[in-house]
Amino acid sequence: MNTQLLAFVHIEKAAGTTLIYLLRHNYLFRYLDVRPFSSSSQRVFTAADLARCLKLNPFLRSIGGHAVKPHSDLEILAPGIRYITLLRDPVERYLSQFRYWNRVFGKGWDFERFLRQVPSQNFQTRKLAGSPDLELAKDMLAERFFLVGLAEKFDEFLVMLTEKLRPEVFNPVYLGRNVGSADRHIVAELKERHADRILANNALDLELYRFVEQELLPQARNEHGAALAAQVEELARRRAGARALDIRLLLDGLSRKLYYEPVTSLLRWLNGLPVKGSY
Repeated sequence: MNTQLLAFVHIEKAAGTTLIYLLRHNYLFRYLDVRPFSSSSQRVFTAADLARCLKLNPFLRSIGGHAVKPHSDLEILAPGIRYITLLRDPVERYLSQFRYWNRVFGKGWDFERFLRQVPSQNFQTRKLAGSPDLELAKDMLAERFFLVGLAEKFDEFLVMLTEKLRPEVFNPVYLGRNVGSADRHIVAELKERHADRILANNALDLELYRFVEQELLPQARNEHGAALAAQVEELARRRAGARALDIRLLLDGLSRKLYYEPVTSLLRWLNGLPVKGSY
């Protein structure tokens, strides 16, 4: 690739759906939601997968997905790849994932069973490092990422991303999407009843979150400059007047549903992978 690829590492239940909406809106046909094409990928989107995507869309400028991970080999095809991601408060993300699994996937698990589910423990650390290796995850964030933010400071992340992408124009105005607010009483009860085990299951993620909050974000704010707070307030004002219907998103949806998703689903099926799914 002759251009720098912007790659969103989408951590489950961490404000990623709204960011994908923005990437689609800004890059239009130059953005793709990506998934592995090979059954040997081990749930990681690889350079070989990217090569296939470039054949489908040679104008690609940005990708995103749950299988996009910084420990892959994407640099082979995309030197200077610019990774971005958002972390979320580990306890809130953990409980949100439990609710999502039952509500959307219909797993029917009780919380005791979820607590024993090892892959969901320290999930954000595993996503970034490929294993429950806190120091490696910190190194990945500090050394390989173009920008890291927190879901709880989403507008701040967007303002900084807009500035870092200059002279490229990026519109950060959005409508909130996929915000789960139901069953709050259940979440509060789970927190109280299982507090010790929830914290233990997310100990590495809690430390990783603190690392971003106390080290990486202050550095990014200093680099951005004194105007940051005012720009975040301005984004909030612009969001208040945002419209729900946008022709760019309609065009994006048509291209995805009529071309990209059918073709990639066929490629996955031919390679022994589920037609649906992020991995």
